[in-house]
Amino acid sequence: MKKSVQLVFVLLIVIVSSPSFVQAAPTWILLHGIWPGSGWDWQKTAYWLKQSESTAHVLIPTLNGRAGLYRWADNLTRYIESQKLLEQETQINIVAHSFGGTATLFLLRTAYELARGDLPLLIEKLDCTSYWGNTLAVCKEMLNGWKLLLANGKERMRWMAAAQKIETVTLYHPALQGACGACVDVMGFAGRTSGALCLLEKISTWLWSPIERLTWKGEKRILNLYGAMSWSISLCGFTSNDIALSINQQKIQNENLKNCSPNYLEIDAGSNSHVGFIHRWNIAKDLVERIRQWQVTPTEFNSCSKEHR
Repeated sequence: MKKSVQLVFVLLIVIVSSPSFVQAAPTWILLHGIWPGSGWDWQKTAYWLKQSESTAHVLIPTLNGRAGLYRWADNLTRYIESQKLLEQETQINIVAHSFGGTATLFLLRTAYELARGDLPLLIEKLDCTSYWGNTLAVCKEMLNGWKLLLANGKERMRWMAAAQKIETVTLYHPALQGACGACVDVMGFAGRTSGALCLLEKISTWLWSPIERLTWKGEKRILNLYGAMSWSISLCGFTSNDIALSINQQKIQNENLKNCSPNYLEIDAGSNSHVGFIHRWNIAKDLVERIRQWQVTPTEFNSCSKEHR
């Protein structure tokens, strides 16, 4: 009898400690913005994140900060694959700054359309004939990239698998509807990103709409923390702008909230600079606190109502 009890106890330890019974620690990918952005930007945020969640697996990659929208998203899928995250049970939480957030949403939208066979409808909407220079190059890259995903099963599966792993996305001052002055860089001196930002001024109206195709009808949770200095001089002009982004360029929802979705939330993150979290501990801490509070907020509070916009 005693040996039987011991055997049962040993079996229970083996079962409970097996991979299927051990809950994997969450994986956080902190994604930087355009050049000269790098993984170094997130050192303060990573510190506060580990203080808040000691078991968190935090990754802070340095990707190509001069790439276009398609290439940036593709580099993200390749990074996720390189870290063996597609083979693990863990789900991914992404915190993305500026254009890094734009690329993440592009990945989610593309994968959603791929899974449902609707990507050809987006291809029909993308007309590159009205652009030239750097913007034309970025547009063609996006068009050819989408066609490649339709034709190449391996590429398609990597994008879909990477997007499926993403559970939450936090956008911090995202460049969702272009950036002031981006279209001036016709030669691409700032890399393909300036061309992509110029292109977004034209295509964001349908690329991000409806929002439920970004959240996968609520399966993904997306928090948009927009903001700018209360007064500054920028390429956008004076006041409520920061560097090259206006408040409106960081948002998707319009005033009458016709374009909204459960599990997508836009809130004003305060009068902080576009890169303040890189240099200031208090801003990085505030960012982490906002994310952690949002993560424990019940789904019904991420509504499309005026109160929770």
